[in-house]
Amino acid sequence: MYPELLWAFAQLPDEFVVLDTETTGLPDSEGLPSIITIGIARVSGQKVVESVEFKVRPERKIQAGAMKVHGINQDLADSFPPLSDSWAAIQKWLDHQVIVIHNASFDWPLMMDHAERDGLLGIKSAGVLCSQKSSAPWAQMVGMKCSSRGPSLDRLSVSGGEVIA
Repeated sequence: MYPELLWAFAQLPDEFVVLDTETTGLPDSEGLPSIITIGIARVSGQKVVESVEFKVRPERKIQAGAMKVHGINQDLADSFPPLSDSWAAIQKWLDHQVIVIHNASFDWPLMMDHAERDGLLGIKSAGVLCSQKSSAPWAQMVGMKCSSRGPSLDRLSVSGGEVIA
C-alpha cells in the first residue's frame, strides 16, 4: 500500500548493515550517555547473514531506566573492554557500507562522539539511513501511533501479532 512512502527502503542496496546501540541512558545535563553495546548485522538479499555484538566499558554510570531496557548492570558493564579495543573490528564491519539505524539521529552522533573522544579514526560509510524517520510517512498513513520521530522499532515490527514491515 503506497510503496512510494517507503521509497528510501527500496533504494537500499542488496547488501547493507544494520546497527544498534545500548547506552547508559539519554543525554542529560552532564552530556551524552556512554555506549555499552554495539550490535551490527550484515543483510544480504533481505536476510541477516551475519551479526556481531561489541561490548564497551561505559564512561558514565547506567541510569535505572536504561538498565530496565537492556538488562545490563553496572558491574557487568564495568568488566567490558574499552571501545578502542574493538574499534578496528567495528570499522571493518562499517567502512564503505550503507548503515541502517533505527533512530540514527541518536546512535550515529553518539558513535562518532565516542570515537572522537577516544582519538579513533572515523567510519567511512557509504551513507546512513534512519529507518525510524524513513518509515514515519508510511506509519502515519496506515494510522500507526508513533512519536514525532516516527514509529518505535517494536511498533514497526509487530502490530496486532502480524508482521507488517
